Amino acid sequence: MTKMAQLYTRMVSPLAIEKYGAELGKNPSGTAPWKFSKWNPGESIAFSRNPDYWGGKPLLDGVLFKFNPDQTARTMAFESQSLDIMDQPSFVDIDRLKKSGKYESREQVTNVIFFFVFNTLLKPFDQKEVRHAIKYAVNKPGIVKGLLGEHVVVADGFGPVFLPESLSRKDAFPYDPEKAKEILKKLGWKPGPDGILVKDGVRFEFNMMTPYGRYPMDKQITEAVQANLRAIGIDAKLDVVEGAAFINWVMGDTEQRKTTKVGMVTLTRPLGATLENAFVQHFHSDYRPKKGFNVSSFSNKEFDRLMESARSITNDKERAKVYGKAQEILFEELPVLPIYFSKKSCSIGPMSIILITVHRHILPLHTSLTKHGWTSSFEREATGASSQSLLLLG
Repeated sequence: MTKMAQLYTRMVSPLAIEKYGAELGKNPSGTAPWKFSKWNPGESIAFSRNPDYWGGKPLLDGVLFKFNPDQTARTMAFESQSLDIMDQPSFVDIDRLKKSGKYESREQVTNVIFFFVFNTLLKPFDQKEVRHAIKYAVNKPGIVKGLLGEHVVVADGFGPVFLPESLSRKDAFPYDPEKAKEILKKLGWKPGPDGILVKDGVRFEFNMMTPYGRYPMDKQITEAVQANLRAIGIDAKLDVVEGAAFINWVMGDTEQRKTTKVGMVTLTRPLGATLENAFVQHFHSDYRPKKGFNVSSFSNKEFDRLMESARSITNDKERAKVYGKAQEILFEELPVLPIYFSKKSCSIGPMSIILITVHRHILPLHTSLTKHGWTSSFEREATGASSQSLLLLG
């Protein structure tokens, strides 16, 4: 049922398919409180009231979504009350707007994870002990708090935090640089003349690939990890690449990973609504690029077997046990280093704050307000305000 509720398994109207054919995507239909009205690509999408909605007629005449990628322009429009809600304000603006006392914010943790992917086909990252040493060297709590504050959730596991089957272990990712040095010393790595570790005449150096501005604080987090690794004698060279080159590497042929200098990659991925979605596409050996998103090229036969067997288990508790065993393998093998889970956020204007207080019965698109902590739109008619609500998206 969870899978059936996801976006890509939604019901599609047979009549709409017959009427619009190949243009179906430009003429959406459904049974929601709002009906599709007009779409200006790159600018706005308008919805009008659906008087036949089964849950009761919406109070508003319509809802208008406006798109503007310019963060400064979006914020200025929001503060001038040209719109009611601003989606995904910058972290700095969230705090500033909230402290002003004029606005409120809503945040909800998502299934989007920010992690560092280890290239497990490149020496010495093919050794799990090395990957664990790097884990101990990275001050994850300090980095997350210092750069992102409370606007993300520190990732202490590999599955979405809102799924009960996901294992979360703070003690699995301690910051212990001395432990990192101890592990590497046992593996034969010794400090060279410049302090960088050397083994069999080979320096411990590699490239850390990251985009810049693709994900929140991507380059800044990578630089912080680079400094952590330098402190234990690892020379991680920053490799900042533009979008197309980044995607080409991430989804490139697995064989190239054996000869590249890239040992770690900054990556953000949505994990889906189930652990099968989260784990199979990112860690199953059949899903290495170019077939999937197993960017680490991780391969473990027992993990594959467990994930495949879980598909045929209908009992939730029994399936959760199998997922638990699969996660134990991830904690042990560590193909990626989880950093944080993103939060979805929005800032709410003065008029909408009043309506949150007065109208708890507001119809969707607003139901996420009372059920999940934030919302897409608000009804304003009852206060004598404009009968159309505006939401500005990035």
